[in-house]
Order: sequence, then C-alpha cells, then structure tokens
Amino acid sequence: MCVFAEMYRLHFDSFCVRWCWESVKVLGIDFANELNISCNTSTKSTKINTSVLHALLKLSPQGEPLMRIWPDPTAANTMTRWKNRESIATYLKIVRVFVDFSVQLPNNLTIIEPFATRLLQEKRASLNKFLTWSDKPILEYETLRLLASLCRVSDVTARECVRVMNLQSPIFQKLSARQMKGSTQDVQVREAFVDFVLTLAKCKEKSVYRFLMRENGLLSSLFRSLESDSDAVILRITLSMRQYVLDNTLLDLRAKRAVFNHVAIRKLVALMKLQDDSIQEESSNPAEPSQISRRYGSKCAYELLFGWIDFI
Repeated sequence: MCVFAEMYRLHFDSFCVRWCWESVKVLGIDFANELNISCNTSTKSTKINTSVLHALLKLSPQGEPLMRIWPDPTAANTMTRWKNRESIATYLKIVRVFVDFSVQLPNNLTIIEPFATRLLQEKRASLNKFLTWSDKPILEYETLRLLASLCRVSDVTARECVRVMNLQSPIFQKLSARQMKGSTQDVQVREAFVDFVLTLAKCKEKSVYRFLMRENGLLSSLFRSLESDSDAVILRITLSMRQYVLDNTLLDLRAKRAVFNHVAIRKLVALMKLQDDSIQEESSNPAEPSQISRRYGSKCAYELLFGWIDFI
C-alpha cells in the first residue's frame, strides 16, 4: 500500500491510481514502482515518461495489462473502475503512445503488429461505441487518433481495421464534418478524422484502396466541411487528393470519379467563392479585415479543381 500512498503524495489523478492498481494485480509490484504518469485534469493533457513505456514493454511486450483493463461499455462490472468517460480518453491516449513507441523500436514489428491486430479484433465494439459519444469530443478525438496509430503499424493492421471496423456506418459520415465551435487546439475531431483516413490512404493493400475509393466513401468524405477547415488541413487534403487520386496511374477514371463526385466539386467551388467574397468584403471595409481572406484555401481548391478538369 505504500506505493499508492506515494502516488497520492505525488498528486497522480484517480485514473492513474486505478490503472496502477490493476497493473499491480496483473503483473506485480515492480510495475507500479517503475510507473510515472502525470495528468493535468484542467487542460486534459497527459505526459507519459518513457520509463513507463520501457517498464510496460519489459514486463509485457504484448501489452497484456492494457488489454485486461480495457473499458468495455457493454460490461457494467468493467465500467465501474472508470470514474468518468474523460478517464477513458486518457487511457486511450496511453494505449496510443504505447503503440507509437513500440513501432519505433527496432525489430519490434513482430510483437506490436499482433497486439494491434488483436486490439482491433477484440475491442472493435467498444471503439465504435466510443465514437458515438458526441457529447465527449475528447473521447471521439482519442479514439480516432488511436485508430490512426494502429493503422500506421503496418499494412496488415490497416487492412484489419477496414475489415473489422464498421467504417461505413453513419457515425463516420458525421465525424467527417465534425466541426465544433470553441474547439481547443488539443481537441480537433475533424483533424483527427482526416489524419485517420489519410493514414489508411497510405496503405498499399489493394483491398484497403478499393474500400477508400468507393462512391461516397471515406476518402471522398474529406471534402465535407472543407470550407471550415484550417489552412493546414486544407493543404493536407488537397495535396493528398492529388497524390493518391489524380496522379495515381493505377486508378482508372471510374475510381477517380467516385472520389471527385458532385459533392467534392461543389465544395471546391464553394471554397473558391468563399475566398472571393471575403476579398470583396475586405475591400469595402478595410478597417475590418476578414480572417478568411488571409487563407490560401482558394489557391489549393483552384489547383485541385483545374487539375481534375485537365485530367478528364
């Protein structure tokens, strides 16, 4: 019990204490002694010392304690250990950092790939459930970021994500346009969704690519809410569309038309018009410069749109 007294003395939040307690029961007291996680509940930020990750890998390279204490919304006895849903988001971040850290280690793919695959297979129901809690954007955000990290492990895990996750469900269509007023810099659900989809787009598996290129599929859904995106997101989307679609010689015209559908064209035209309108407003009232007029979204939209016109 002295371990827990020390944790409270160091002001670890209740989530970390519970996680340590479960880890102690599973792996023994040594893990708790090596653990060093600090959480700032006011900013919802979590800093994880690399010693934590080394300790976890040393005691269980397969991440077994992370699987054992996974929060399952369908199991009441499991959810009782979670004080609130924000703590689940913190936990998902810990899992994500563990995955990202493991991928960077040399010769570790044979260990982290089975873990990522197993997590997708066994926890897909809860991952889908987390994405339905729209009243907790931090949970949507961390779930999407975890999915992106799992897909980055290898083409195998990306293919498994497409196979087991219900990516055609209405919830992913909603997430594609999830712009929130007053979003903090650390919680941008739309940006997390864009990162997840473009991570899948990097996969070289043909089955994944065919899935992304479907009519009204994930890739074409990135055009939704384009006019409300930041410069960085607009630039990333337009450059990726050129790389993965327009300039991809392996795709036929039918597949490219599925991505550059009427919604995509309308959004690109709207983005160009939005820029033109803001310039006119600024010229008529120079004392109040428009924020939109300082964006270069119109240029990105113009280049992509006319690149598509030249292609067809």
